[in-house]
Amino acid sequence: MSLNPAAELMLILKSGHWKHFFDSKNMRRGEALVRQEGVTQKELTSADQTYYLKGFVEDTHRYYVQVSIEEQPFMPKIVTNCECPVGNSCQHGIALILSFIEEMAVNSPHQNDQGNIPAGSTTEHSPENQWKQWLQHIRAPAKPDVPRVEGHRRLALIVQLGTSLHSSNLRITPVWLRLSRSLVQKNTPDKQWVDPIDVKHEGSHLQPAPVDGWQEEIEEALLLLMQRGTTRYLGSQSVAEYTVETNVQQRALIRLLESNDPPLIFHGKQTGEPLSYAPNRSLKMEWRLGEDGLQRPIALLDETPVDHHRTTLFTIGETLWHLDLNRAKFGPIEGDARLFTQLQYAPGLPPDKSGWLALHVQQTPGHPTDFHPPTTLEQQRIKDTAPSLSMHIKMLSLRQPLSPSHTYTLGTGVLRIVYDGIELSPDDTQEVSIQQADKLVYITRNLEAEKSLVQQLPSEIAPLKALLGKVSQYPSPFDQDSMVLLKHKVMPRVMDQWPDCLASPQQWWPMIHQLRQLGVAVTLDDNFPSEPTYLAPGDWDGELKKSSGGWFTLSLGIELDGERVELLPLLGQLLDDPNFPLEPAPNEIEEASWDIALGDNRFVALPRKRLRELIVPIIDSLRDATSHLKTLKLPANQAVELAELAAQQHWKGRNSIRQLARAVKQLPDEVKTPPEFNGTLRPYQTRGLAWLRFLATLNIGGILADDMGLGKTIQVLAHVLDERAQGRLKGPILIVATTSLASNWLAEIKRFTPTLTPLAITGRKGDRARLLTQLKQVDIVITTYPLLNYDLTALKAQPFSLIVFDEAQMIKNPAAQTAKSVRKLSAKRRLALTGTPLENHLGELWAEVDAINPGFLGSQKWFDQHYRRPIEQHSDADARARLLRRIDPLLLRRTKQEVLTDLPAKTEIQRYVELSGKQRELYESLRLAQHERVQQSLSQRGMAHSGFVVLDALLKLRQVCCDPRLVKLDSAQRITHSAKLDLLMEILPGLIAKGRHILVFSQFTNMLGLIGEALEKDNIAFLTLTGRTPAEKRAEYIEQFQRGDVSVFLISLKAGGVGLNLTQADTVIHYDPWWNPAVEAQATGRAHRIGQKRPVFVYKLVASGTVEERIMSMQERKSALSNAILVNDSAENEKGAVGKSINEDDLAKLFAPMDS
Repeated sequence: MSLNPAAELMLILKSGHWKHFFDSKNMRRGEALVRQEGVTQKELTSADQTYYLKGFVEDTHRYYVQVSIEEQPFMPKIVTNCECPVGNSCQHGIALILSFIEEMAVNSPHQNDQGNIPAGSTTEHSPENQWKQWLQHIRAPAKPDVPRVEGHRRLALIVQLGTSLHSSNLRITPVWLRLSRSLVQKNTPDKQWVDPIDVKHEGSHLQPAPVDGWQEEIEEALLLLMQRGTTRYLGSQSVAEYTVETNVQQRALIRLLESNDPPLIFHGKQTGEPLSYAPNRSLKMEWRLGEDGLQRPIALLDETPVDHHRTTLFTIGETLWHLDLNRAKFGPIEGDARLFTQLQYAPGLPPDKSGWLALHVQQTPGHPTDFHPPTTLEQQRIKDTAPSLSMHIKMLSLRQPLSPSHTYTLGTGVLRIVYDGIELSPDDTQEVSIQQADKLVYITRNLEAEKSLVQQLPSEIAPLKALLGKVSQYPSPFDQDSMVLLKHKVMPRVMDQWPDCLASPQQWWPMIHQLRQLGVAVTLDDNFPSEPTYLAPGDWDGELKKSSGGWFTLSLGIELDGERVELLPLLGQLLDDPNFPLEPAPNEIEEASWDIALGDNRFVALPRKRLRELIVPIIDSLRDATSHLKTLKLPANQAVELAELAAQQHWKGRNSIRQLARAVKQLPDEVKTPPEFNGTLRPYQTRGLAWLRFLATLNIGGILADDMGLGKTIQVLAHVLDERAQGRLKGPILIVATTSLASNWLAEIKRFTPTLTPLAITGRKGDRARLLTQLKQVDIVITTYPLLNYDLTALKAQPFSLIVFDEAQMIKNPAAQTAKSVRKLSAKRRLALTGTPLENHLGELWAEVDAINPGFLGSQKWFDQHYRRPIEQHSDADARARLLRRIDPLLLRRTKQEVLTDLPAKTEIQRYVELSGKQRELYESLRLAQHERVQQSLSQRGMAHSGFVVLDALLKLRQVCCDPRLVKLDSAQRITHSAKLDLLMEILPGLIAKGRHILVFSQFTNMLGLIGEALEKDNIAFLTLTGRTPAEKRAEYIEQFQRGDVSVFLISLKAGGVGLNLTQADTVIHYDPWWNPAVEAQATGRAHRIGQKRPVFVYKLVASGTVEERIMSMQERKSALSNAILVNDSAENEKGAVGKSINEDDLAKLFAPMDS
C-alpha cells in the first residue's frame, strides 16, 4: 500500500541502523533533550527517497536543526546540520529524530490517516528483505550522478600561447558553449558562441558531462590534457588553464581534434570565428633579399611568408605546431622544430658571403637537415628597357565611420611598374636591386617614361593614399600603391561619402576592360567577383486598391531591360541590409545610387533618394512582411502618408486613396454630443467620441483603454447614437460584459440612451432561450462572458452591426474557451473596453487586438517573434517603437491625471509591519523548507516546469504574512497572533471615528473571514462581498454602502476589483499586495473615479523584510512593461524599463531571509 512520508520515514528509522551515525555520548544527550521536551516546530518534507526533518531544539540556546535521511538498500544515509558550534552529528540532530519517532509511536494507534504505520507494513524491513537489498546493493553499486550540460552546447578548446625568450608553449581551457539566443531568434546565419562553462576534473570524472555521457576517447584525451592547471580569467569568469607540453599530450590533442565529434577551437576567448584544424599544410625555408641588401632565411607556409605578428610556430613535445590567426588555422605541421621556431631570429647575410656560409655549415655537424645555405646569386643588369604597367584588382572592406558594426566593400587596384616581367612599386627610386630566383637583378629605371604611363590612366582612377590624408581611420591592411575608382569623377571630401563616390568591385568591370585596351596587364584576386550584368532601369509603377476591414493593398514595380520586376521584395532586401542608409549622410551627393542584387550576378543601380521615398512611409509594414511579398497590406490610416506620394508617382488607384486620406484628415477633434443622449459629456469624452467615429469611418475596431472610472460605457453609448445618425449602424449591437456589469449596462442605457431598446440575456437556460428569439427586435443585446459559451450557437447565427467587449482583459488568454467563443461571433466591427489592456505580458495585448481586428498584429507566433520576445527579453527599443506606431490608431488611453483635473487627490501610503514571535519563526522555518523544495524542483525539472511548485511555495509565505491561520499546518493553526491584523485593527477605529468609509481588499476570502471575526469582536459593522455572494445580494450590499449605512466593506480582489462604483468610499486598504499592480489599481478605481468628491487615501499593508516587500519591487517592473507600450514616453524608452519574466535571481530575492 502507498504510505505518506511520515510513515515511510518511520519504517526506515525503525530498524535502528541510523544510530550508527552517532556516538553513544551524543545519543545519551539527545535522549535527555527529548525528555526535557526541548524539541519544537517539527516539519517533514520528502523528495526522491530523501526525507528532510526540520525543527528547533532548546538547549543552552535555541538551535535550528535540519536532518536529511536518504533511503539506501542496506543502511540509510544521515546528514545533520545544526546552528550549534558542533554543526553536525550533534545531540540536537539526535533529539530531532528521537522526538519524531516518539511522536509517531504515540499517535500510531489512532491516526493512521495522519501519517502513522499500518499494521503489517514492516515486512519490507524484515531480515529477508534487508539481506536481499544488501546483496542487490553490492551487485549493482549506484553510479555517481555527474552534472550534465544542455544538449545544445558544444565542447570547445580556448587556446593561447604562453611565451618566453625565443619559445612558446600551448595552453588550453576546455569549456562548453552555446549559441547566442538573440541570433538564433533572429534566424541569422551568423554564429556567436557565448556563456562558457569550464570543464572541471572532479575526482575520477570530468564535469559537466554531455547529455549522453562522455565518449571514452574524448574523456581520455581531455584527462591527459588537463594535467598542469593554473587559473586565469575568461571575461569576468575564473577558469582553469592547462599547459600542453609532452609527446603524450600532443598525441591526445590530435586524437581529440580528429575524433568524430571534435571540439570547436578559439583563440583567447570564444568570440569571433573558430579556428579550423589544419594538420596538412606545407612548410619550407627560402632565402629572400631584403631592402637592406641582405639575404635572410624565411619560413613559407603554403608558399606564403609567415607573418610572425599573427602566426606562431611552436612545439608540443618534439612536434612542430602552428597557430595562424590570419587564416584562422591551427594544427601540427611537418618540419624541423629547432629550425622553424628560431628562423625569424636569424641574422642577415650579405650575398657575397653565401659561399662562406655553405662551407661553414658543411664543416659544422648537427645542424638541422632542413636548413640549406643560399646559392651564390648570378648578377644581371637591366638598363635602357621600356617600362609597362600592371594592376592587380582586389576587394577592400572598410567600416562605416558613423556605424562601426557595418562595413562596405570597395574595389581597389594595386599599381605596379614592370621591367622585363619584374614588378616594382611606382616610386622615384632610380636604381633598384631585386632577387629573382638565383639571380640578383640590378634595374636602372626610366622615371620619365613611368610618369608618362601613369598619366595616361583614365581620370576616374585615383590613388587611395590621396584620400587617406583626409581621414583619421585607415583601412588595415592595405597596399600603399592601391588605386580607387571614382563613380562620378567626384573625389569624396569626407569618408562618409566613400560609398557614394567610390566604385564597388562589381562596378570596376567596365574599367578593367578599358585598362586592358590601354595595354595594362590586369590580374584579379581569386575571390574577386565575376563580371556582373547591370540592367538599365525604366519606368516605375504603383497600384493601390481598397480592401475590406479597413485595409488597402499596395504593389510596386519597375521595368528592367523591358521586363517588369516586383519592387517590394527589393525594398525589403534593402531594409534587411544593415549597410543601406535609411537616412542620408550629411555629405551625401545628389546622384547617390545603390546597387541592388537581382540574382544570377545581375544588378541594378537605383537612386537612393527615390528608394527612401518609397521605403519610409511603409517601413513598419515592410519590415514585418515576408521577403517575397508582391503586395503589401496596409491599414487605412496610412492612406494619409501615401496619398501625396501616389499623386507624385502617378500610381493607379491614387484617387480613391486620396479620398480616403481626405476623409481621415477631415475628422474633427471633438464630436458634439448626440441630441438623443440624455447627459453631458466631458471634453475628453467628446474627443473619445471623435476617435470612435474615426474608427467607424475606417471600418476598423479599436480598444478604448481609458483609466478606470473615466466613463468608457457612456462614450460607447454616445457613439452608438452618433453612428445611427450617420446611417452606419443597422441591426442590433451586442455587449459582452462580466456578470457583475450586466445590470450596470442596463441601468446606464436606460439613464443615458432611453431611446434605445436593451435586452439582457440572463437567467435560466429556458428563459434565455426565449430571449434569444428576440435579438432582431431590439437595439442592444447584453450577455456575459460565462453565458456566451452556453448561448454561442444562437448568438453566432445573428449578424451584429457592432460588438463591444467590456472588461476585455477577460479575453486576454487566446487559448481559453471564452476567447475562442468571441472570435466565432459575426459582426461588421468590434470594440474593446478595458482599463488594463496589458497586465502581465504583451501576449495579452495581441489577444485583445486580434479579437477586434483579426490579423492586425499577425499570428500569435509571428507577433511573439517580431515584438514580444524582442521587447520583453531584449528591451528592443526599435521593436517597441514599431509596435507603438502600429497600434497607435486603434488604441486610445487617457489617465485620470491627464483629463480629470477636478478629480480629488489620491494619496498612497505604505504601512510596514514587523513580524515577531511565533509568526516570525513560522515564516523563517517555512521559508527555508519551501526554498529548498523550489530549488529541488528547479534542479530536477527546470524553471519552465516548476511554476506550480514556485507559486505554491510563495502562496504559503504570503499567507503567513497575512495570518498564520491561513496556512494549512497544525503548527500554524496554533498561532493566533497576526501582526498585520493587529495593525489593521489599530487603523480602522480611528478612520471610522473620522467619518471615513473604507474598502478592505484581500485576495484571500478566508482572510476576509478572519477580519470579519475581529470586527465583530470590536462591534464594528461591516459588509462582505466575495465570489460566492449572490447577484441580488451584491446590488443590495453596494446600495447599503453607497447610502453610508455601513463604514467598512470587505471585498475579495477578484470578485470586486472591477465593475463596481463605490464612490462613497474615501479610503482603500489593500491588506495584502498582489503581483500585478494593474489589478490593485482596478480595485482602487472603485472609489477614485468620476463622482468622487473627497480625497482618496490608499493604504498598502506590507510585512517588512518578507516576500511581500519583494512583491512590491516586482510590481514596479510590471508597471514599466505596461507604460512602455501604452505610454509613448521617450524617457521611459531610454531607461529600457521593460518587464521580463520571473527568473532564478528573482526567486533568490523572494526567498531571501527576513534580515537580508
